Amino acid sequence: MILIVTALPAWGQDVDSLKRKFNKCYEDEQFYTAIIIGHQLLNVTEHDSNDYLQYTIRIGDCYYRTNEYDKAIEFFSHAKDIYITNEKDKSLEYANLLIKIGYCSYYGKDCSRYNEIYFNRGISNFTLATDIYKNIQGDYCLEVAELLETIGHCHECLDEYDKEINAFLQAKDIYSHYNDSLEVARMLEVIGECYNYRLEDYNKALDFYSLVKDIYNAKHDIYNLARTLEKIGNCYYNDIKNYNEAIKNYLSAIDYYTLSQSESYYETTRIIIKIGNYYRYILKDYINAIGYYSQAKDIYLSFNDCSGVAEMLANIGNCYFDLHKYCEVEQYYSQAIELCERTKDTKGGLYIRLLKNLGLWHITQGDFSNAYTYLQKALNLEHRLNINELSRDIQLNYNKLFVS
Repeated sequence: MILIVTALPAWGQDVDSLKRKFNKCYEDEQFYTAIIIGHQLLNVTEHDSNDYLQYTIRIGDCYYRTNEYDKAIEFFSHAKDIYITNEKDKSLEYANLLIKIGYCSYYGKDCSRYNEIYFNRGISNFTLATDIYKNIQGDYCLEVAELLETIGHCHECLDEYDKEINAFLQAKDIYSHYNDSLEVARMLEVIGECYNYRLEDYNKALDFYSLVKDIYNAKHDIYNLARTLEKIGNCYYNDIKNYNEAIKNYLSAIDYYTLSQSESYYETTRIIIKIGNYYRYILKDYINAIGYYSQAKDIYLSFNDCSGVAEMLANIGNCYFDLHKYCEVEQYYSQAIELCERTKDTKGGLYIRLLKNLGLWHITQGDFSNAYTYLQKALNLEHRLNINELSRDIQLNYNKLFVS
């Protein structure tokens, strides 16, 4: 943004009137106009006055609110120097200014995602602000907990996971001091996520998720209890490969999702499908897999989720294919294709896979003419949509049958 700052006489106003206009624009969130007027005010205000300091901070706020973080930091840093010169750098007002600089650095990362300077500057300012709040309000003030959370997120962006965990543990201790168990649970969950997804220490992740589960259970927070049980199930299923524990936690999660008052059909069906996948891919128990996919299909149907219904019809058809029950295969594939076409959901991978699978089914029936039609249609559609995930599989079958 380029601002043209005109000389004061062009406004035809005295300083008091300019102040009123600046404050009105600021309060009405007309930040671009406020910036222009603010620059005018700085030109006619004594540099050692409190007004000059406040206008400097407010102009920085305007730049911050318009996402011009570097300009905001410039004005906030100027205000910071004034505080230091006036020996007021131990006050809460100074701490709040440091927080503003920290957030400008943190959000400025979007322009320089991997620029460590932004994150380290944020950590430095947040840490200084934390020390001031501790000195004035004590170690357990909630502002310190909030700052520690933000410091933790900065360390996450720098891949400093041990420091991230340490910051969240400190925040957790503050929330514990106030007996705020839900905030404690939130901190424990964040730490569990760090161990699970970033450090890949799945047993440690389970330790923290279990603590979270106990808190939600004690608070009778049914929805979050279900959500945590699902996370524990995922940890056992995807990472530790303890499928019995995974299924046990998944089934408990379904029960609690069902008991919760929230709209949780998406979460419930997601778990039911995971259990269906377990029976299909791990146990090769296609009958039980069909049972779970059918449950998910019925839930999707009750919420008019046509895409979900089509996907479950395809999964059921795949299971019958594995069972060599080819009459059922055609029935479910054809229903899924018809539903995709009726709802105009023909531009994704599911529709292409259905065409491919129905083509392969026709091969099992010795119907090479229809097999050619469906495989050719799948290939053409994939090329038109620039989807490459299936082309090798389709092309292999196509070439094997119709080219060589």
